[in-house]
This record gives sequence, C-alpha cells and structure tokens, in this order.
Amino acid sequence: MEFTFQQARLKERRAPPRTLSFLVLVTLTIAGYLYVASTPSASGDSLTDTLFGNITVIRDPVQAIEIAEDFIPVGEANTFIYYLEKGHKYHIYLSGEWANPTTHETDYDIYVYKLIGSAAQLISTHTEAAGLLEQVGNDELGQFFIPDSTRLYYFTIRNDALESSAAEPATLMVLEHIETNTWLDTWMEGKVNEQPVSETLWSYEFVTSSPRIRIDLRVPISLDMYEARLYVMGNPAAGKGELMEEIPVAWEPGLRGELSGFYGGFNFDPQGFRHVDAMDSCEQNGEDMVIDYEAPVEGELLYHLVLIAEYGVGELDFMVQTDFEPPEFLLIDPPEIVAAGESTTLKVNIKDETEIEDISFIYTTDDGESWDSVTMRMEESGTYNVTVPGVDPGVTVEYLFEAEDEMGHKGEIEGSYFAIGESSLELRLIDDEILAGEETMAKGKLNPRGEDVILFFFQGEEIYNFTLTTSDTGRFNQSLKPTSLGNWSVYAMFPENEAYYNSTSETLNFTVSSLATTTTCQVSEESIEAGFGVTLSGEFSLEIPGVAVGLIIKTNDEIQKLYAETSANGSYSTPFEPDSKGVWRIQARTFGDGFLYEGSESEWAEFEVVTPRLTTTVTRLPSIVMARVGPFLKPPYLYGVIGIVGIAGGGIVFYLRRRE
Repeated sequence: MEFTFQQARLKERRAPPRTLSFLVLVTLTIAGYLYVASTPSASGDSLTDTLFGNITVIRDPVQAIEIAEDFIPVGEANTFIYYLEKGHKYHIYLSGEWANPTTHETDYDIYVYKLIGSAAQLISTHTEAAGLLEQVGNDELGQFFIPDSTRLYYFTIRNDALESSAAEPATLMVLEHIETNTWLDTWMEGKVNEQPVSETLWSYEFVTSSPRIRIDLRVPISLDMYEARLYVMGNPAAGKGELMEEIPVAWEPGLRGELSGFYGGFNFDPQGFRHVDAMDSCEQNGEDMVIDYEAPVEGELLYHLVLIAEYGVGELDFMVQTDFEPPEFLLIDPPEIVAAGESTTLKVNIKDETEIEDISFIYTTDDGESWDSVTMRMEESGTYNVTVPGVDPGVTVEYLFEAEDEMGHKGEIEGSYFAIGESSLELRLIDDEILAGEETMAKGKLNPRGEDVILFFFQGEEIYNFTLTTSDTGRFNQSLKPTSLGNWSVYAMFPENEAYYNSTSETLNFTVSSLATTTTCQVSEESIEAGFGVTLSGEFSLEIPGVAVGLIIKTNDEIQKLYAETSANGSYSTPFEPDSKGVWRIQARTFGDGFLYEGSESEWAEFEVVTPRLTTTVTRLPSIVMARVGPFLKPPYLYGVIGIVGIAGGGIVFYLRRRE
C-alpha cells in the first residue's frame, strides 16, 4: 500500500490559525487508522489494501485529479481523501477516456466511506456498467453529494475485476457547486515567500442559461487578489461534456487545460490560459473585481470560476449574478367585475431567479387619493393571495402588487376591478279584478333607490309602458285604465346601470270584465180586446240613454221584433198593437257595448187579445163608419148620407129594443 499527499496548491478551506493543526490532525488520524488496519490477514493482504488500495490525500475540492493509464490496475483500488463541509453541495464525477460506452473496456466503480472512530463506514456505492461515467450523488435527484457532517471522506475508485479488462486514463473531479444570484464568501490567503499556500487557489462550478453573467467580488483591504477567471466547461447539447441526471458534466479534456474554441482551458497557473473577456484582477489591496461576461452560445452551460490570491489574507465576498430583471408577475384569473359588498380574493404568481425579499399590496377606491394595504399570504412557491374587503356598488378598486428580489430589482403589476351590486325589484297590484272603465294600480319598490324603472302593462300586442323615477325610498306606483276586456299582465324592469345589475319583477295578472246588467219588461195590460194596443215598457239597470232595446214578440208561430231606446234614467217604453187574437209573449233584450257593460234579457211577459164585447163594438162603430164614409160627407153626397144614416139609426134602435 502506498500512502501519499497530493501536493495541490490548495490544501484546505479554513481560517488561517487552523491550517497547520489541521494538517497534523489529518496525518495522525490516517496514520493511526492505517496502523490498525494494515495488520496482514491470513492471505497476506491487510484490510487497508483490500478495502482502500493505495491512498492519496487530496484534501481540498479544487483541482481535477488526473488518473494515468494503469494507475489503478484491474482488480485493484485507489482511495482519494477529501475534507468536505457539512451542507455544502459537491459535484463529484469520474470521467475521461475510460468512459466510452462503445468500447467499454474499463469499469471503474466508486465507493464512498467516512471514518467513525477507527472504523470505516460505507456511505454509498456507485457502480455503473463498464464504459459509463460515474457520478456520486446522495441528494434526491442523484446529482450532488451533500455531506451530513464536516469531516474527511474517502472516495475509493476500484477497477472491477470481473467487468473490466483495461485501466484507461480517467479524471476525478470533486468541486463545490454554487447557486447563482447568492452572496457567498471564502477565505483566501496570498503567497508567502512567493509560494502559494493553503487557500491561495480555489474554484467553484455553476450552471446557467443566462445570456449574461456578472461576477462581483468584494475584496477586503487586507487582501490583494491576483486574478479571477471564468471558463466555459460544458455544453452537452454541443457535444462538450455529458448530461448526468439532468446536470452537465465538464468536457474532460478541458479539465486538463485543453481548449476547443471557447470550451475548456481550466487551470490555476498564473501564466496559464485565460479568456481576456472573462477575467479581472486587483491592482492593489482591497480593490473589488468584476467579470461581466456575455455567454458565447445559447443554452445551459457549465462554468468554472477560478480564484487566485496574490498577497495578504481575508474573506472574499462574491456573487455570480445572472438575474438582471425585476420579478415577473402574472395575475391569476384577475376579476374585472365583482359583487359589491363581498370581499374579493386576488392571486398573483411572482417569478424571479433569486428569492423574493419583500412583497406588498396596496389598493385605492378613490382614484389614488388614499391607499390601503392588505397583508399577502403565500399559497405555494411563487403564488400569493390577498383578500380585499367588499366595497359599495359603482366603486372601482385599483390595486398594485410590488416585489423586490435579493438583487434589489423591483417590479410591480397593477390591475383594477369594478363592483356591481345586485338590484331587487318588488311589485304588487292593488286589484287583480276590475270592471271595464275602472283603474288598476301597480306599486313597487326598487333597490337601488332613486333610479328609473320601466313598468309594462300588456295584453297580447297591446302594450303600455311607463318610465318611472323611484323615490328616495325606492318606491313607485302607476295606475292604468284598460281599454279592453280579458286577462292583463304587468311587470317592472330595472334596465341596469353602471353600478347595479338589471332585474325584473314577478309578472302579475289581473282581469278586466264588463259590468253585468239586468233588463226588465212589462205590458200595460194583461188582456186586451182585439183592435186595442198595449204599451211595452221596462228598465235597463244602467242609467244610460240611447241603449237599444230589442223586443221579441211571439204569438203562435208568429214572431215580431220591435225596438226601443232607453231614456236618461235607463227606462224605455213603446206602444204595440197586436194584429190577432190569442196570447202574446214579449221579452226585452239589451245589447252590451262590447266593453263597459254586458247585454241582458228580461223574463218573458204575456198579454192576451180577446174578442171585443158588443158595447165595445157599438162604441167603436161610429168611428168605424166615419172612417169609411168620410168622402161622402161632402155635397152633393152629404144629403144622401144623412138620409141613409137616419134609416140606419132607426134600424139599430129597433134591434136593440128587440134584444131587450
């Protein structure tokens, strides 16, 4: 077994007082363990030879470790010891010529241990098939190794005796991975007697697709930095490096300082290669440095940052900035119209490359005269909500979300919504049944008060509408005298305004009927002798003059019609002289006007026409005779008529006496 210290320029990442004591501690710890574990077994091999193989102490995760061809023969192992800090994120992988999936002659596996007392505890194994790159990760994604304690970690590379047939060159990379847009610090020490010491050199990796990278380095007055350099080390999309568990691995020749265009060139030599547009230097102690670099290609790239101290000591603060934009806002389903009086929840998603340091929300209901604030709540990563109290109808709420990220970039987004109230409309009818010529009245109440409503009365295509302004209590009323009979309907409508939604009342129904009437009929005589007449009369229940009264007069199979009109008091009267003997029946009928009143008919009235008595005949005879002989009462016929009448008179007297 061979035990060596790799003489890297960077030996340890710690404060200066601990440098010498730590080196002694590491040496004693390893030597003690090896003393215990190196006792030969029955086969002649010690536990250390079998478990670890040769041991190389690297200590600091800074530089790439080149493993030469046949350095780890088939079936053997070599262990590399690093001092790693708890909670830091390290990208650990083994790449190189051996990682050739086509030929796959070499199969290197990696075993990770840590010492607990004098016992080696196996943490993880990484045993990809032959020719496949090995990456050590203990996070959920298998990307990075994150120590659970600060200590020495043993990375044993074993050339699998069963799966491997060669021992091709390889490169071991253990490098701290940092996040962008976060301030970090590291202890740096300059040269002593022109020779690098512990923490003279340091390096980090980071991944970004940002087209611009700005690295700010705050140098303390106690330190003079020689140089800060930036190298583009991987772009799997361009065939430079590989993608392992969704993170890029460096193009391996570049780890050894080789160049391919702008890829590679990684080195710590003060006289070594550097990109002139991706470096900066201190001219004197305490002078800050800035690298402002434009990415040479688009896409996700892997970078290495190299730090080289010149003189002095001190803590270097630095940040890799890729965020140059203010936070991005996205309102989630922002309302334009809300219900008045009800609280409104607003949601916003805020994105930024860095953490959001401060968020706020303000709103105004008076066009910016005054502003109120409401506390925001986080729902999930990047999404916030806020609840704004309810406002009155017709009020516009203007609001503003503001956020500031870690870089000090401020962003905002504004919006607005309008509150509309629900209107309500009540309606009732004073009467749901009226007579023709009468009025009905509709009464109602509207919220909001003082606004206009439209009231509709309708029957079929006959429509009456009224625009009414409600009172300060919201009340309104309107009467209507319908002009037709039947079923009518009425409803009210609020047609909406900028502050309230429209609404329609219930539709109410009412009926318009004609006035019922009665008609009477009577005869002046119940019995009359033939040759005499009667008077037909009666009353119409409405005191309306000129109402037509139809009289139906029946006797045997004979029907006669007679007409009369009512007087101002509703009565009527007309004479009638029957032309035959017998029973006569009379019925009076009045006709409605089609609107105000209905028609009606009377009961049947009767009278009888009988044969005249003799006295009636004699009494009537002179008049009959006079009617007949009138033309003969003029000379010269007058004298002859006198003689005839005298004779007739004598005969009548004689006749009457004989009857007595």
